[in-house]
Amino acid sequence: MLFIYIFLIIFHRISSHTILKYTIEEKSPINTIIADFSKEFDIESNGFYKIYEVLPLNHNLFSINNQTGQLKTQSIIDRDQMCLKQQCSCQSCEIILQLEIKIREKILSKILEIKIKDLNDHSPSFDQQSLIHTIYIKENVPLGYRIVLPSANDPDEGLNSIQSYKLNGINSDDFDIDFSSYDIPYLIVRSSLDYERQSTYSLTLIASDHGQPLHSNSIEINIKILNINTSIPIFVQSVYNIDIREDTLIGTTILNIEASNDNNNEKIFYEILTESPFIIDRLTGQIQLSQTLDYEREKSYRLTIKAYNNQYPTYASIFIRVTDVNDNPVLITIRTEGNTTLKRKENDKNIFFIQENTSIGTTIAYIILNDLDSFANGNPYLQLRTNDPPLPLIYKLIYQNKFQNTKLYSLIVHQNLDRELRSIYNNIQILAHDSGTPTLHTQLFLILNITDINDCVPKLLTKSTIYNINENNPIDYIVDKLIAYDCDLNENAEIEYNLLNKTDLLIINSQTGEIRLNQTIDFELFNKYHEKNQTQIDLEFFIELKDHGQPSLSNQTKIILRIHDLAEIEYNLLNKTDLLTINSQTGEIRLNQTIDFELFNKYHEKNQTQIDLEFFIELKDHGQPSLSNQTKIILRIHDLNDNSPVFNKNQSYNWTYSKTILQPGSILGRIYATDNDSGLQGLIHYSINSLNSCLTLNITSLGYIYIPYGLTTISTCLESLYTFEVTAYDYDPINPRSTKQVLTINLHSNFEANHILPKLLPLSIQRTTIDVNTHNNNDNLIFLIDITTWNNHTYEPKIYLNNTTLLSCWNLSTTGELRLTSHPYSLSYMLSLNLIDEYTQMNSLINLHIDICNSSILNSCHLYSLSDNRTILIYAISLALCITCACIIIFSIIICLCCRKPIQHKNDKLTSIHHHSFLQCNDDYNTNEKIDHTSEQYKSSSNSTIRDDDHDSACIVNGHSLSSTSSSNDTWYNRKESTTIPMYSSSTYQYDIKLAELLRKNQHPPCIFLNELPPIPQSLSTDYGFSSLDLSKSSSTSTIPNQHVETYIDQSPTMKSFISSRECVV
Repeated sequence: MLFIYIFLIIFHRISSHTILKYTIEEKSPINTIIADFSKEFDIESNGFYKIYEVLPLNHNLFSINNQTGQLKTQSIIDRDQMCLKQQCSCQSCEIILQLEIKIREKILSKILEIKIKDLNDHSPSFDQQSLIHTIYIKENVPLGYRIVLPSANDPDEGLNSIQSYKLNGINSDDFDIDFSSYDIPYLIVRSSLDYERQSTYSLTLIASDHGQPLHSNSIEINIKILNINTSIPIFVQSVYNIDIREDTLIGTTILNIEASNDNNNEKIFYEILTESPFIIDRLTGQIQLSQTLDYEREKSYRLTIKAYNNQYPTYASIFIRVTDVNDNPVLITIRTEGNTTLKRKENDKNIFFIQENTSIGTTIAYIILNDLDSFANGNPYLQLRTNDPPLPLIYKLIYQNKFQNTKLYSLIVHQNLDRELRSIYNNIQILAHDSGTPTLHTQLFLILNITDINDCVPKLLTKSTIYNINENNPIDYIVDKLIAYDCDLNENAEIEYNLLNKTDLLIINSQTGEIRLNQTIDFELFNKYHEKNQTQIDLEFFIELKDHGQPSLSNQTKIILRIHDLAEIEYNLLNKTDLLTINSQTGEIRLNQTIDFELFNKYHEKNQTQIDLEFFIELKDHGQPSLSNQTKIILRIHDLNDNSPVFNKNQSYNWTYSKTILQPGSILGRIYATDNDSGLQGLIHYSINSLNSCLTLNITSLGYIYIPYGLTTISTCLESLYTFEVTAYDYDPINPRSTKQVLTINLHSNFEANHILPKLLPLSIQRTTIDVNTHNNNDNLIFLIDITTWNNHTYEPKIYLNNTTLLSCWNLSTTGELRLTSHPYSLSYMLSLNLIDEYTQMNSLINLHIDICNSSILNSCHLYSLSDNRTILIYAISLALCITCACIIIFSIIICLCCRKPIQHKNDKLTSIHHHSFLQCNDDYNTNEKIDHTSEQYKSSSNSTIRDDDHDSACIVNGHSLSSTSSSNDTWYNRKESTTIPMYSSSTYQYDIKLAELLRKNQHPPCIFLNELPPIPQSLSTDYGFSSLDLSKSSSTSTIPNQHVETYIDQSPTMKSFISSRECVV
């Protein structure tokens, strides 16, 4: 209790949030003791001390004894050099350390602030580069006239730096020194100057500090008084103060200085005496930036400017302050604490490994934020968040330093951790923001990995602990294999099984938990009292489950062996087979030979992955009379992937082609391999590897080898022999097998090719064209439909043709080979195809539109190629046609409204007078335009105009009434020439007039039909039938004389009139 009380007192003193402050003079000897923490905190023993620098700027300055806690200097500390290197503030140089004390598994942390006390070890020094030795003053300057003097530098701090300037010499009282602003000394005229009285002053300028001891330095200055008539440059301002942003571009003008003299004809020249990133135009006095500024490197500049004419110079001083720009993001440093370890991955993720028994309130890491910008743009702050709550961590600010823009946070556990419930916390984000505008932030990703401790007790998962054992068992009879579970990991989850009973009957495997009988059980030996009614005896055994963790955890369980008294039974196998044997006494069934699944799969069905074999067992006792029973057992044989794909040995793997017939998409041939396995283990797919970069080939999963569509280097291949490696794989997802085969391709330029290679047609192409002039042999393969790209999980795809009416013309194999078996009778075919994966039973329907062309006819195939390649042009033309039709309709309505004619009065018998107007609307028709025969023969007028006072009026638009094209018995691929039938617009005009007269005479016109040419019968195919006309060859080139068209009126009562009483449409 006393120890606990003392420990709590020590812990309370150390764990206070106050900052421990210490002071040490600069340039103290090495091993100078700064503090002794064991005495300061009354820690007698068992303490372990470590120090960390919050910002790693000053390495190897201090050291600590890990056992005694003495903090000492490790090197000579020069405060002035640290100030120049911006490792600490020049006003107050402080070094921040973090102290950790480990006492009995407890870690205590404190912040140490060590101030470096300045010594007056430097004397003031004047900059020799910008030194002013001679000052020229006109005698008529007013009292109080100010002139810039040379300034001195002293790297010491406070009173040890420059505190005053003074002048010594004859008549030095005529002048005074002002040292009140910007650390720049000014010479002030106190008395009237007289060139004739005294023209030269030889004075000493002394710069002094107020340190102990006092240091000073001096330079000689000559002041020359000039006559009132002497011309000397005079600056408009003797001191300039400006601010400039650190992101100012090079070449920017920051200031224009100006000096003048009494003689306006004299030129004044300017010069910068101080080395700096600025330049001055010696004629205009314009100062520009010549180098990039960096606030973090240099925060201010002091320039001495010289203006002079031919004889006398004048000096001015420019004080330039560099203003900070928020151009530095926050830097994040992470340091782990205690048992926590940190691992950084390549993807910028930091992984914390922390034990699951870490208590709430434990600090696992420290996060240090540092911003190189000024405090206004810096002042960083931390944010912790996650996309997968809850977040088991919180952060706490424990220290901040405004000069170094540094903040120190501790990362603390605030929830109970349990690896068995959750082992990983992903997507923890550390966000560090600054206070600048715009705000910059830095982001780190954390993964909290909870490591395992041995906190789980092994448990038995076996469902039953009572085992029924028949007597006369064989030796080494396996009773059971115990399965135990430990929710820990690795060694903490390794379980050892021990039998606690001392017995020779039972043994247990300590590693696997397998329980075996060590001897044959005789029920009568255990039935000591020979009770006849007792047919079973229970034997109890205790088993210990023990893991290998530290400390080890264990559990005990009880199992019961229930021994049964049995009558003697004989087991007989009724099937005649060499595959199986049975022990007639014990009933033990054994396989007598190795099973080959392929021998039982007689029909080599790929979908059959298991086969059931039935056997019948006879159970027979030895009583009188003997009784027996039969039972059936089934051996379910499963196929294993024990066969590799085998390439067809009868196939040649040395192919020869002419280079002229090789085109992108061309199929060179098919390689076929077989696999005797079943299921996915027996289905094959292929890959091909080219051993020459010039010619590359692809292969489908069905073995078809083709040239890729994107390949353009075939013509540049100079070699004649190319070697490829084809690999056949099965689809076994666990242990796939493969076989390789070398394929040789020979290319000859002078090799005569008598055929054209078929093309590979992807499923994405829904329309294609066939040139019958090229594919003149009906047995040739036209193209191959690539059914292997149907979906990503197709194993055994097959394709079938649904159009049974097209089987006389087309032949489609199940692998996608499409052949034209007879002369096509149509210009276009729509093939309906059914895709089936015979393994997964998935199916899909697709349509393939095939256009027939004949390259021997001019532009026959060219039109199809243009239509396939100009989809965007088709959309543009369609849009233009729509706009044109809209304009025509509007124009037609305007014409109809303007061209109405009054109709003469009719019979007095009519009860009312009807005014009829007739307008002939005749579309301009291009005689060379092709007519779509699939359109209707008779079209209703869409531009009919009906007025309220008109009961019967008609607007007949008959632009297509006489359009016609020549018909031919030959299809496009058989025609050699084409003729165009001329169109006669005059006959169309006469026909419309006759129709108009007919309509005027009939008040309620019935249905009007036009006797046109006999309609052309449509083909069974989808091209609507050019090739199915049965016309003579002569008729295909003749024209229709006079274009006479008859008109008749159907008056039959059975015909229903489709024209209303107000409108008649033709």
